[in-house]
Amino acid sequence: MSSFFFRWASLLTPDNVGRYINTSPAGFDAEGRLVHYTYAAVWSLSIDPHDERSGLQRIGVGFRHDQPDVAELFLEFPALLEISFPLDFPERFLKKIREQRRRGLASLELLGRQIKRSLASHLRTLPGCGLHLYVLRSFNLKESVWTSRQQIETLTADKLTPLIFLRSMHFDGQKLIPGNRLRENLYSGSNKVIEIQLNLQEDHRPSLPDHRVVRETLSCARQVAICLRYWWEVDRSIQQMAWGSHRELSESVRGRPPLTTEELRQTIELVIEELQHAPSLTNQELYRLVAEHLQAEGLAIDTRGVWYRIETALQQARVSRFKGRYRIEDLQAALKNLS
Repeated sequence: MSSFFFRWASLLTPDNVGRYINTSPAGFDAEGRLVHYTYAAVWSLSIDPHDERSGLQRIGVGFRHDQPDVAELFLEFPALLEISFPLDFPERFLKKIREQRRRGLASLELLGRQIKRSLASHLRTLPGCGLHLYVLRSFNLKESVWTSRQQIETLTADKLTPLIFLRSMHFDGQKLIPGNRLRENLYSGSNKVIEIQLNLQEDHRPSLPDHRVVRETLSCARQVAICLRYWWEVDRSIQQMAWGSHRELSESVRGRPPLTTEELRQTIELVIEELQHAPSLTNQELYRLVAEHLQAEGLAIDTRGVWYRIETALQQARVSRFKGRYRIEDLQAALKNLS
């Protein structure tokens, strides 16, 4: 029988916060590609002296790599609860990462340490939002009362079964609605019936009331998710500079790896900058300048690769252009439409 050692939220520091961050496979997308999920979660002990309800909670946030603009708050114990929400990641953070990349690997690593400090601070506050006790009161649940911390330093797995499984929800900024957006187009196998059956079971689970405590916890979760996404973006950039790719080294990819939206946006932004500085550049001169810029950031790319990125971005954004030189208006439209 397996046992668990609990890492307490109060002991979380910028130096050890990396141990609270994990990446694992979440399932497969509609095209059968493996989807990864990055999350940060902490264990905490909650005690309510008024009604003697106390116990363990594990709470955290996470997001999928293929759609990082949606995150979720999850509570795994004492109840199983998942609430997805839009993650509006500030564009200035991405620009900050690009600025630090130009200064070198050491600058990126320093930025990563600063983000870890903020992530540790926000993640420590997440268990104190009251969601744990609110769930217990809402469904009249009673946990075991732990008389000393030593009793729960190590517990066996059979004592960690959630007391209740709650229906997954999505917070659209105004209200909770059924369904977790993070689970959309995510399949546990090649047979899509599996996901349909899960959804049918979900309909019979009780829903958490839309309450002030829930909204306050989601507000705190958003700050944690932004820090986690920021750390992930910096970590990807560090891997890209150190290894020439930000993709998982354990994955074997046949042919040309699919370009991410951020890679396409970065290339289009560089093209626009070059054209604004010198509108009379020929396409070949443009490819060369952008390739040199990307090479300076550690990418093994040539003019053909730059051409491929630009054309892919225009195609994905459904922007048709005139023959000949690129127009800034078309590129700006592509930048706006990329998703």
